[in-house]
Amino acid sequence: MKEEKDEKAIKIQLNPSLPTLFVDNLVSTSRTDGHHLVRLTATLPEGVWQEQVRFIVTRDDMKRMLDVLCAQSDHYPLKPATEAKPRAK
Repeated sequence: MKEEKDEKAIKIQLNPSLPTLFVDNLVSTSRTDGHHLVRLTATLPEGVWQEQVRFIVTRDDMKRMLDVLCAQSDHYPLKPATEAKPRAK
């Protein structure tokens, strides 16, 4: 007997009129309300940076997106160690 999965398959409605964009930079700005503004940019042949797309995403959804990117690229960066602050004498 096969085990039945309780998970439902996610059905994504595709929009074929959307262009496929080339991006080579990701900029994220954290807001105080738990959201992130994410901007994807590309370098034009003239050396100018052009914003391709921007979106706002919640902290939890941003973490899930980063998990997918890390899994796809097989790259799991470590959090950099913070420098210890000197103690006041």
